[in-house]
Amino acid sequence: MADSFDIHLDSDRAERLKARAAEVGLDPAVYALGVLDQAIGSDAAEDQRRWDAYGRTGDTVSAEAWLTDLRTNVRRLQGR
Repeated sequence: MADSFDIHLDSDRAERLKARAAEVGLDPAVYALGVLDQAIGSDAAEDQRRWDAYGRTGDTVSAEAWLTDLRTNVRRLQGR
């Protein structure tokens, strides 16, 4: 298992990452780490619970709620 590694983005992805990070007021690297942590750090059981709940109710999480949660998690990772 690697201790760490760099990910290189093509210019299109880099520009989209910078734009998205600017929208939420975060450094692109911090934003990217938050998105990665959210994507790979998820609990499969929790994911399944949420999927099942969606199947029963059709309710989704609003974009605003998702963004608030992302900001909270990124700030937590930053130690704020």
